Amino acid sequence: MSLLKNNCANGLKLGGFLSLLVLTACSQQPQNFNDLTAQNARDEHLQALEGWIYPSTEAEEARRAFVERCVSNLGGHYQEPAQVHSLEEEVYTGRSTQELKDSGYSPLPLATEPATASFDQAGLDAYLGKEGQTFTVNFMDYSTGPINSAGCMAQSYQYIYGSAELGLKTALLAPRFGAAIEEAVRTDSKYQALQEAWARCMNQAGFPQVSSADQASYQASLLGADQAEKMLAADITCREENDYDQTISQVKNSYYEAVYQRLRQFSKDFETASTTSQEKIAADAQDPKSSSEVTLPTTSPSPSAS
Repeated sequence: MSLLKNNCANGLKLGGFLSLLVLTACSQQPQNFNDLTAQNARDEHLQALEGWIYPSTEAEEARRAFVERCVSNLGGHYQEPAQVHSLEEEVYTGRSTQELKDSGYSPLPLATEPATASFDQAGLDAYLGKEGQTFTVNFMDYSTGPINSAGCMAQSYQYIYGSAELGLKTALLAPRFGAAIEEAVRTDSKYQALQEAWARCMNQAGFPQVSSADQASYQASLLGADQAEKMLAADITCREENDYDQTISQVKNSYYEAVYQRLRQFSKDFETASTTSQEKIAADAQDPKSSSEVTLPTTSPSPSAS
């Protein structure tokens, strides 16, 4: 089972706009990622993994503020959207059994709509850059595509993370592993078998219209109040009979562990980015700048996952 797929010409969105701006690389799959399988999870690794693949909120707030100053200094407007990331949000597999007991199929609070960047043409030109040198940063099988060193985007990663290359790896590319884990969980044979067992149980209870727990809330909304209540009761029973929550947790944790094991070789890079960003945030608070000379990365092959 492949966790990370080599998807030629798939757009990697930057702040929710221009999917053509940054493309995943069309290159050979990194070693040992073709057959990523679940592993026995260790709880203490979860916090470390989340800290590795998601940059701190403070660092990204400071970086976005730099972008706005940098672009404004060049006569344009560009505002990046905030990106709130966590494994809990990224690898979401629906309501827990306890949540069903507490609130049933009641509508969940509306999630914030995906934010998009706000910019004018001058701001976009300043953000992307035109007069500098282009470079590409690779991490595993993810790639930034061409980045212009004169752009405020590249400068922002240099400014906050001390290196445009390190910043792009740890704050832009690493979060893509969260989506990869979510895909792996949903295609895992144990996860799929659990959904099938739950669906059989629901069929036997008189609700054959649902084939996975993801559909339950919507299907219940199509029923009358009495039938919806019966469907909710059946849903809870079928979950409990199949150890639904525990199995889901085990599958997710096993892939967290699998990715942890493959990323730990880069732990020093993640730690360096975190430490440096804290230092840069403190300096920025005292003396905010609007430009930062980008150090071009040295050319080297993309690291493998071995």
